[in-house]
This record gives sequence, structure tokens and C-alpha cells, in this order.
Amino acid sequence: MLTNFFKLNEPYKIIKTQIEFYDLLKISKSFVNILYEPDILQNDGIHPKLKIKDTNFQNVSFSKTKLNEVIFINCKFEDCLFIGCEIVNCEFHNTFFINCNTHKILISKTYVNPETFSKSINKISNANIGVHLFQQLLNNSNDSGQSTFSRVSEYHFKKWQDKLTLNKFWNKRPYEISFWKFICNYPFRWLFRYTFGYGLRLRNFLITFVIVFTSFFFINQSKWKNYDLQKKDLAINVFCKDSSNVSSNIYYTLDATTKLVDSQFQATSNEGMIWLTVQNLFGFILLSALITIILNRFVK
Repeated sequence: MLTNFFKLNEPYKIIKTQIEFYDLLKISKSFVNILYEPDILQNDGIHPKLKIKDTNFQNVSFSKTKLNEVIFINCKFEDCLFIGCEIVNCEFHNTFFINCNTHKILISKTYVNPETFSKSINKISNANIGVHLFQQLLNNSNDSGQSTFSRVSEYHFKKWQDKLTLNKFWNKRPYEISFWKFICNYPFRWLFRYTFGYGLRLRNFLITFVIVFTSFFFINQSKWKNYDLQKKDLAINVFCKDSSNVSSNIYYTLDATTKLVDSQFQATSNEGMIWLTVQNLFGFILLSALITIILNRFVK
């Protein structure tokens, strides 16, 4: 763990030339306590791209270095510094970044799954770094036409935006915001994140749908008699107004929340109409979220 997020832990060795780095790469798969000093890291002049495979980097600094045409495969960066680093025409395959400072990093024309950076920033106090990092990854993914990576980048970008809002309110960094500005913004976005993944993650929607549907199922089960349900046009064999069974409750709850089926049951009591309205409202919210997710996934 970095004692200071902006400095390497001491002691460390300074690598002054690319040749020195190449020589070390030939004999070791573990780079520990190293400051890479040259302005650029690129191919060795023999191969079109420098390939680094199965290598771990710990307490290593590539700050103010341009990584150009480098391929990383099965690598791990932990407690490393990429402050002011520029990454161009690189590839990252099954490579992960843990507790790495990417302050003012620049990323372009690079193949990288943004999820590999999900554990790079850990503290809310560094939320501005997270926002900048995933903005770079989002721009890179959009420019490269990587739609799946764009959604991942956008999700993490929005998440760190919310953490930055929390940091402004709680820690007053980088500046303070008022309580009302915080309360009108953060709680709703926090809820939107966990329930629907900012309209970007289908799994969040599915989990939310199951929770909402199951909750209403048990509510309807317990209040069935109070609804004073009546048949509408057709006689349904599974229907009984005085006692609920699993089939009739599933149909009624599906009807109330999704309108996928017509249960042919109609609540007639005041309590029944209130709960039907509540379920219709939640159903509208779920449908709106699903449409947003579909548009983000298949149209953007």
C-alpha cells in the first residue's frame, strides 16, 4: 500500500534507460520498487510492439511517461504511479490495476476493458482522479467504437461523479457544496445506480425487478381479502376472491406491475385501488428503466 498516494514507497531503484528496462524484462517477471525515468516506453526496434506478459509491477512509477505501442498480457499493477502518463496505441489483456494513481492520465487508441481499472481508485478523497480516469476511458472507447467498453466506462464515470459529489459535501474537497444541492442530487443518483445501474446494467434491473415483484406478491397475498377482487369479463378457474393461491396471485401481480397478462381481476375496495395504483406506478418506473437500458445497449 502506498504511504503517500502521489509518491513511491522508499527505497526504490531508478531505471534511467529503455535498454535497462528491456534487460530487466528478459530476466524477471516481477518489477518491485522501481522508478522508470525515461520519457517514453515503446518497442525495442526489433518487434512492431513491445509485448510484456505474465509480469507483476508493484510500487513502480511510470509517471510522465508515454507508453507507446506496448501490449500487456496477464499483468498486474499494484501500488503504481501513472501520474501524467500518456497511453497510446497500447493493448491490455487480462491486466488489472489495484490502488494505482492515474492522476491526469491520457488514454487514446488503446484496447482496454475499463473494468480492469475498477479497483484502481479506492478512496472517496481521490474521486476527482476516478472521474478523470473513466472520462479518458469513455472517450477512448467511443473513439475506438467499443460500445460494450463505452457502457462500462460510462457506468464507472457516473459512479465516480457521485462519489465526487459526496466528497465535496462530506470532506469539502475540492470545494464545498451546500446541503440542499447535495440532498437534491446524491440520494436519487445513488438509488438509480443500485436499482438500474444508471440505465446501463441489465443485471441491476433484473435484480430490482425480482425484488419489487416478490415484494408485491407477498403484499397481495396478505391483503387479498381486503382488495374485494371481482371478475371482469371472463371466469378464471384459478380465481377466488376470498382466498389467494400462487397461480392467481402471480397473474394478478404480473397484471398490476407489468401488464404482460390480463388477470381478469379487478380490485374494488379503496385499499385495493391504492395498492393497485402503487404497483402500476412501480411498473411504469420499471418499464421506463428497461427502455433506457435497451436503448443504451442496442441503439447507442
